[in-house]
Amino acid sequence: AGAYSDQIAGSDIADSPLTVANTGSNPLQAVVTTVASPIQPLPASGDGFTIGRTYYKLDGTEANVTQATQNERYVVVLSIYE
Repeated sequence: AGAYSDQIAGSDIADSPLTVANTGSNPLQAVVTTVASPIQPLPASGDGFTIGRTYYKLDGTEANVTQATQNERYVVVLSIYE
């Protein structure tokens, strides 16, 4: 009874899927939020277009996003050419 909240690593859920069951007689509302990112950054690409990405900290200095941590915010400038 009550709310359920958890953070589960992708590798853990792949090995042992999580089952959530409504054992009550009333309908329930469920919300699932997933957040994921690739281990290696994806290359810029796209059907005849050249896409460049530059990352900046909020103070305007260029950022190295390979060292990004959760909850940091960045400005991303996209340069797209045909």
